[in-house]
Amino acid sequence: RRIRDAENRCERGVAFKSEPNGCVPLGGRDPRTGRIVLSLKRTLPTADAYVREFHLHPRGRTLVSYAGVLMEWHGNRYAEVEDQAVKNRLQVWLHNALRYIVNRKTELLELVDFESNPGTIKSALDSIHAFAHIPASTPSPSWLGKQTVDLPPHEVLPCRSTLLHLPTMRKYDPTPQFFAVNALEFDPDPNAPEPREWHQFLHQLFDGDIESLELLQEWFG
Repeated sequence: RRIRDAENRCERGVAFKSEPNGCVPLGGRDPRTGRIVLSLKRTLPTADAYVREFHLHPRGRTLVSYAGVLMEWHGNRYAEVEDQAVKNRLQVWLHNALRYIVNRKTELLELVDFESNPGTIKSALDSIHAFAHIPASTPSPSWLGKQTVDLPPHEVLPCRSTLLHLPTMRKYDPTPQFFAVNALEFDPDPNAPEPREWHQFLHQLFDGDIESLELLQEWFG
């Protein structure tokens, strides 16, 4: 019962904070050791703490579970993360965590090492998938949650380090709130020189057929 009472008092997000009974909230850190306190059965705080530790950005969460696949935001786009890679990180992270048990001699709660094994790793991974879930119907691109700028997502082009609004060519700061699975590997350069060799190649290819050149340009967007 004491374990259940302590777990039910779980509070989100504040490190090194104690409950009135002296217990550390699940997902919080033990003030004495600095280690995260988790539960074998209540895994929502585990998923929350994992995301806060490894996938938190000032503008939002950088991990989503999309169509059953974990995807991480980097390079201004979301890319698949192998479950095995997450398990590899979870194994060590859970190994360094703590959990509460009842000391049979004193009948008081005390902290012991968390059990990091295939079962607890799988349970934590499943919880992370559920915690970071977004619907499979979410289009790419789209805004996740409250958007920072009022722009139609189909007008925004993710580049290496910026979001480019195509109608105005205005640049915006990258954010994980913008869900896209593709992004340019470079930033646009308005002062770039004319690609003369490319134009020369196209004229050789189409023998001066302007309509074909314009069609190709439209095809490439």
